[in-house]
Amino acid sequence: MLATEFRVSPRAMRTNLNRARRLVNLLPQTHSLALAGVLEPWRVAGVVQASQGVGFAHLTEFEARLYATDVPDLPKPRLVERAGRAAMKADTAGAADAVRSAPTRRSLSVGPGESAGLMR
Repeated sequence: MLATEFRVSPRAMRTNLNRARRLVNLLPQTHSLALAGVLEPWRVAGVVQASQGVGFAHLTEFEARLYATDVPDLPKPRLVERAGRAAMKADTAGAADAVRSAPTRRSLSVGPGESAGLMR
């Protein structure tokens, strides 16, 4: 129902809700910086994405490592790189598993469209 209101696919809405849930429930420092306006939404998205492979028990260490230096002034590629390094140091096994399984989560499907001669 929310997907139609926001004009996105149900899968995209599910992804957005899961990321928002992770931010609010599991990343308190990132959430407070976002609410204070210190981190822009695209920076928050990079941090949440990098934290996906970190186990629940290691998320506090992940945020401590990430915010040990000045993060708000970094460009997004450097911020994502730093978040990835913090994830690897906080939970090496979990982050390595996330990197290994990333290609299996990506897919593309092609099929005939509703009109003759077009693909979907």
